[in-house]
Amino acid sequence: MRGLFVLGAVCPIAFLAALSILFLFGRVQIKNGGSRLLKRSFHALARKYHGHVQSHGLFRTPAVHFRHVASHVVVRAVSTGGTEALQFSFIWPDRDLRIVIGCDESGVRAAAALLPEFPVKPAGDGQSFFFVRGAPEGSVARFLSSGVQWKLNCLYHLVRKSQVDLTIRSGVFHLRKSGAYRTFPDIEELTRVALELHDQALLTRSVGIEFLGADSVLPISLAAAKCQVCGEALGADHVICRTCKTPHHHDCWNYAGCCSVFACRDTRYLIPVADASSNAEQNAPTISPFRKPR
Repeated sequence: MRGLFVLGAVCPIAFLAALSILFLFGRVQIKNGGSRLLKRSFHALARKYHGHVQSHGLFRTPAVHFRHVASHVVVRAVSTGGTEALQFSFIWPDRDLRIVIGCDESGVRAAAALLPEFPVKPAGDGQSFFFVRGAPEGSVARFLSSGVQWKLNCLYHLVRKSQVDLTIRSGVFHLRKSGAYRTFPDIEELTRVALELHDQALLTRSVGIEFLGADSVLPISLAAAKCQVCGEALGADHVICRTCKTPHHHDCWNYAGCCSVFACRDTRYLIPVADASSNAEQNAPTISPFRKPR
């Protein structure tokens, strides 16, 4: 360091050049350290979902590839205009659907200026963080289900509040969460919610199935019902999925962490209560709209 000061006194230009080299070297070391951590996290994510990590050259970050609900999924870190983000890409079955969802109204308008705008109802906390443009109108309206909006809001708040963007064009579904994420716990949690959002979006394509509202009261006979997690008969301590109304043992739900029904995977449940006005032998557990979901 003393040599640098001596160099600066003798030749200022050489001194500035040496400082620039040290600064760039430090930046490269920091970036390489972050890249190594990201690569380790991506390999851990690939092991979790039985996929693989693909490298894309010396100056590009790797990507994780795996299968989920008959769709090929790609997870990668991207940078656009100096803003880093974690991007999830899926194959989408409807090639006619065009939709852009984002937190930045001007960005959504610029990305889909020719598509009509759709109003978004406030989420459960009374706020809406998203702007939507898309077509065809009927497909976009079905896509904006309460489950999809709920998962978008979850992703917005997850790890740290940051912008979330969703784009579907030509059968490709892109989902981005802004931020520089490097550690496996953060990437794992963001991936879990991104997959749940994808599953909720797939549910909107169900034809001929009517999904009851979360506040509906639905009598369910549990005489022959079995828990899909353990296969045993249901006892008194059970819960019911808020979306598809499938019953589970309370302990089994906590073990699985979500609904056991394929392509549902809702993490919220309702606690059934017995209808006291019925006869004892006719009592059927009922989903109460007044019990707070967990």
